[in-house]
Amino acid sequence: MKKHTSQLEIVDCITKLFDKLGIPYWLDSGSLLGLYRDKSLLKWDDDVDLGMWQKDVNQLYLNKQTLLNEGFKVTKQTYDKQIYSLTIKSKINKSLLPIHIHAFWLIDNKAYSPQVVACQPKPQMQQKWATSNQSQLRNFLLWCKKLALEKNHKEAPFHKKVLGNTLCLLVWGSFYAIKEPLDRKRWDLYPFNLIYKNYTWIILSEYFTKLETLSIGEYTFSIPSNTENYLSGRYGTWQKENKGWIYWKDDKCLFKISPQQFLTKLKETK
Repeated sequence: MKKHTSQLEIVDCITKLFDKLGIPYWLDSGSLLGLYRDKSLLKWDDDVDLGMWQKDVNQLYLNKQTLLNEGFKVTKQTYDKQIYSLTIKSKINKSLLPIHIHAFWLIDNKAYSPQVVACQPKPQMQQKWATSNQSQLRNFLLWCKKLALEKNHKEAPFHKKVLGNTLCLLVWGSFYAIKEPLDRKRWDLYPFNLIYKNYTWIILSEYFTKLETLSIGEYTFSIPSNTENYLSGRYGTWQKENKGWIYWKDDKCLFKISPQQFLTKLKETK
């Protein structure tokens, strides 16, 4: 079992396992943007994004022992009882970023994928559906989340460290422990819907049905076809660095409807 020392090395190892299993994938989102434009992952990203057809995600999960044997931990997230995301982490080098695999369904000429969007403790990072429907419980939960996450910061005042390690950790930890194993569709229910919304990526399937390759030094990865058009469709002016980009606000392929609403609208147009 090899200890991977760099982020690209771990991505290369995992994608080579996909190739051996005959499972197609592609670099996606910020990882695709960084590697295509800068030849490196974005420094401020907190994960590596890969895309995959949902049937192939199922196949990969059935073969998760292959990943376990190579030193990776695999967890699944479900939406409407189907796997819509896998998270892969190194068990050996825990400093490396997690790899998120997003599952896409194909319908007509569209590829769609559920995306869960969360309210953040910072008021300026909250969305209109939250700010227009104020909730004391939401405010309390986000306050608990903020202090629970900041409890170990050196700059945190003593009283906030005490609150963070006691009340806030208990409240937010319990909320997190209950919601995390649930099917993401259930996050539409109270009280989870105070903080979470199910949105949908809706993308032309032509980018994913035929893939190209991208070489970064000694590594070669699969990427969507017509990559520059794809990046323009997602990011607009992707050629320039934009650290202020917020995916739930600025991603041009993220629609503020649930997958069920998308499918219903699609049926109504036929």
